[in-house]
Amino acid sequence: MTPESPQTPREELEARLTALLLDELSAEEAAALRQAIEQDAELRQLHERLKQTIGLVREATGAVNDETVAQTPALKLSAAFGGVTAALVIEPSAKRPAIDPVPSMAQDRAINGTTPARSLRAVAVLSHAGIDAFERPALAASLGMPLDRLARIDDLGQLALAAVVALRERAGNDAFAGAGIVGGYALATLDTNERFYSRLLEKGPRLVDPRLFPATSPNAGAGHVAIAFGLTGPSFAMCGGLGGAIVGLLAAAELIAAGDAERMIVVAADDDGPAARDWLELCAPGRRHARGATAVLLGVAPAGAAELVDLDRAVDHDGPAVGHLALRDWLAGPAR
Repeated sequence: MTPESPQTPREELEARLTALLLDELSAEEAAALRQAIEQDAELRQLHERLKQTIGLVREATGAVNDETVAQTPALKLSAAFGGVTAALVIEPSAKRPAIDPVPSMAQDRAINGTTPARSLRAVAVLSHAGIDAFERPALAASLGMPLDRLARIDDLGQLALAAVVALRERAGNDAFAGAGIVGGYALATLDTNERFYSRLLEKGPRLVDPRLFPATSPNAGAGHVAIAFGLTGPSFAMCGGLGGAIVGLLAAAELIAAGDAERMIVVAADDDGPAARDWLELCAPGRRHARGATAVLLGVAPAGAAELVDLDRAVDHDGPAVGHLALRDWLAGPAR
């Protein structure tokens, strides 16, 4: 399946509209495009939407770059422009205080001798599912989504959607009520970025593909899943290395343990495109990698649960598997 199709004249016009808003057109080109906007009501509406979005992104970027903001969160935030799925990419902070392991979760203790910690709840895997491939018409039908709309979602996002559909089939229709989602990635959008910047280098910054740009945000997949399934809990992505799927899983488990969420979906997806394969061959030869996705539903551990998520588990970024395959190995392992 080829996720990218040739650009239409309309898409080329939208690329130029983005360049206009970023003041990257010549005076002659800008004048011609403004005339086209005046004559096209739909284009005028798109112009206004893009203008508002770019303004919001500039405000958000300025806030994140403010040192006084960056010093206070327990998580490090970096702004990412993702269009309709504009979001934050989150990485673990080195300043995160240590937490009690699972056997002593019910005990309160003081962090650094001053701040009382909340009691942590035990977290367990409630269900999980994985896919290696999917058929787009069948996926659209399962989601109740028009086929043309699904086709506009990037390949990585479609893989994530397919895995969560498989998870819903196992867990039941009511299992996602109130849940949030964390995307845990290894190489994330590397191939999408390669396609985006190849066009930039070929045609220049004024004619980049505005439709592909949102997919360069690793959070786009989590955003698509949250929208498709009506998830109301936290939604973000984590990219922490080749074991990034486990990083995402532990972040989701911490939210549940701390009482910030009752249930969380974790999805790890890999499109395993040529850029990713070339990078792995060069920098991590011999590691198992493949196209596919794995989705996990975490929740508060029921009474008597034998296998709990160890919140202090060390993430092995040098393990034998990459991305969603590392998550599958964790699910199949003797201890979690």
